[in-house]
Amino acid sequence: MTSTIKHRIAATGALLATMGTLGLSGAGTASADTAGTQSVSCTTGYLCVQPAGSPFQIDIPAGQAYTFPAPTNLTEIVNRTTSGYCVDANPDFTIAPGAWLFGQTRTAVVKITPVPAGGACAV
Repeated sequence: MTSTIKHRIAATGALLATMGTLGLSGAGTASADTAGTQSVSCTTGYLCVQPAGSPFQIDIPAGQAYTFPAPTNLTEIVNRTTSGYCVDANPDFTIAPGAWLFGQTRTAVVKITPVPAGGACAV
């Protein structure tokens, strides 16, 4: 790995850590929304998601990955864990610890995984 790539990975990890402390969400177009009413009831220690058009939410225990059976649109995501998550979607994005994303459908979500130990999601 070249030193330029190592610096970019380190910078990305630092940015994600900073964004996490600010309650923001990482790459792509996702952001932590701060106004509105949370409709997903999410227990501490879980990442909770609301698939579009479904009356049922999905609760993912902290530190675990979840793979959707087919690409799924999500209307709300609540991260009540101390970990960030990588979301394989269109476009890919991250969810910071404590973030609540709503008001914009996240499209074609395939898989949600904890941010790896190195602090950066695969692109």
